[in-house]
Amino acid sequence: MKAFFSRAILIIIAFPLFYLFIFRLPWLNHLILNICSISAALIGTLEVIGLFKKRSCSTFNIIAVTAGVSLPVVAYLQILFSIDESILIIWLNVLFIAIFMRAAFINRKKTLSCALDSSAATVMAAIYPGFFIVYVVKISGLNNASLLFLYFFSVVFANDILAYLMGLSIGKTTRLGLLISPKKSLIGFIFGFLGSVGISVLYYYIFPDLFSIGIIGVILLGSLFGIIGILGDLAESSLKRSAEVKDSGEIIPGRGGLLDSIDSMLFVAPVFYYFFEITQKYLS
Repeated sequence: MKAFFSRAILIIIAFPLFYLFIFRLPWLNHLILNICSISAALIGTLEVIGLFKKRSCSTFNIIAVTAGVSLPVVAYLQILFSIDESILIIWLNVLFIAIFMRAAFINRKKTLSCALDSSAATVMAAIYPGFFIVYVVKISGLNNASLLFLYFFSVVFANDILAYLMGLSIGKTTRLGLLISPKKSLIGFIFGFLGSVGISVLYYYIFPDLFSIGIIGVILLGSLFGIIGILGDLAESSLKRSAEVKDSGEIIPGRGGLLDSIDSMLFVAPVFYYFFEITQKYLS
């Protein structure tokens, strides 16, 4: 019950802030919201590094943090100054080369034996969550960015909130006993999925100009977001289970780490961005 009230308070605080950042402070391609996204990349990268430490696997910390933070920064600068999108791929290549060059210059035998693990861990920390947050940032470069941000956060949070509430209240007898997350229930997954679909249909009727597809397409889109959101949650659970921890961190009361709150969002973001980027380009 304590966790429930903590989540409720967090939601009450978060939604007005999102409204403020999205609709009242949209300057410079949503600079304030993108600063929050970049900060989330920093915190999330540190949490991933912490998970690897739990497994006694070190990362190249400076490179990992630099990569995790710089990827969404480069994405924002690319949008702000209308730089060719290839700049992000170029920078990603630079970061990967830096990781492997760092491994090449290890000068201690004990550290050298962990070079393979450290390189792989650093690549992971660079990509998750920083590379996924790139696509949250890139939404700010689309048409109707403010409404798209509102829809994006709504479809993710509806999935998360309904899955949690219904799983907690009536889903205990339908728990799936998953190795990576034993308390996840079938009822929770179903209602989370329906939450994403329901929000998508609601936005279709309230903001019809937001979509370039019909109601059937919107239902399928909401279904896709619902499934991907669930997979994002399970993927992060597997990382925590591997590290033998309950939460990825302790930064958010009632939620644990930041990754515990944005895991679904990270997986939905690339699909969300590319769907609207393609439909705005070819179907509008």
